Amino acid sequence: MSGGLSTEPASGTGEEVRADTAPPEDPRAGEGSAAHGLDVTPDSRAPGGRPLPWLRIVAEGVVIVTSILLAFGIDAWWEGRQERSQERVALAALRLEFRENIARFTRAHDYHVASAGRLAALEDLLTASRDGVTVQVPDSLLRPLVSFRTPDPAMGTLNTLLASGRIELVRDPALQQALAGWPAEVEDASEDERMIRDFIFERLIAGLADDVDLSPVMRAEAAEVASDPSVSGSSPLKVDGGTRALIGQRALLGRLVVLQSETRLEAARRILDLIESGSGR
Repeated sequence: MSGGLSTEPASGTGEEVRADTAPPEDPRAGEGSAAHGLDVTPDSRAPGGRPLPWLRIVAEGVVIVTSILLAFGIDAWWEGRQERSQERVALAALRLEFRENIARFTRAHDYHVASAGRLAALEDLLTASRDGVTVQVPDSLLRPLVSFRTPDPAMGTLNTLLASGRIELVRDPALQQALAGWPAEVEDASEDERMIRDFIFERLIAGLADDVDLSPVMRAEAAEVASDPSVSGSSPLKVDGGTRALIGQRALLGRLVVLQSETRLEAARRILDLIESGSGR
């Protein structure tokens, strides 16, 4: 039918079914969005219709931010103050340590200079003598053939600072770099000293055993009386090419260790100068 109804039976039941059309529109449709919608327009008024106190809100925000920044500033200032105090303590300990090391290095340097002088005099004596002869040599000139002394530097404070990372407390970059490199410099010198010591006690004394009796000098050195001016004596020494070669090698090592001890002593003095400069800050 043209009216939109179907009079044909559905599934043989004889009943008419409506070819349903859309339900009639609610006249109130479309009003919900206006009647019940949310107003997202910013409201500059507080509940109750009073204006929002923007000036007070901004002022309170500034106060809060300022308080936070001030707290951070105070923490940073206090931390910096503590670090400066710790730096002064560290520099004071380093100053004592390097003063002691300079005293030790000075004694070692003086010893090596004296030994080098004795070895030079012994070389002159051998040069003036023919091979195969036996000469009387003052025991004082034989001392460097049986002894060698090292300064054994103090490293406790510096090693602690380096191991803990507290070396960063030192603000002076030149001092910090010098302190960081000091252990390597000391170790290099110690290796050279061990080489000379090994040469003396493993090669030199054994190599001269048939040419000179060094036992009196060794006993005196062990008893620490050889440096006493009242202790004197001499020992016979047979001169030959082997004797000259061994003593010449010991004399060369003696000159080298003098140069090395001078370098180490000057390095320690430079570090002490930097420490004392930093302590005055």
